[in-house]
Amino acid sequence: MRTGVLVIIGLFAGFLAGIMLSELIGLASLLLFDDVIGLRFLPIYLAIIGGIVAPFAARQLRHDS
Repeated sequence: MRTGVLVIIGLFAGFLAGIMLSELIGLASLLLFDDVIGLRFLPIYLAIIGGIVAPFAARQLRHDS
């Protein structure tokens, strides 16, 4: 149960981080190169990574304290 909640939180946080990072990359490339450059499906990739990493990170934080 707890692991499932952590996976959902990791997916959501990774997706939001991916959207923000994708927008920053797009904005910076537009300012520097006058063309939009970016990574396709970055929010989805970061959501998957966040869903995988979140339970492991929570376990590490719980064991450290």
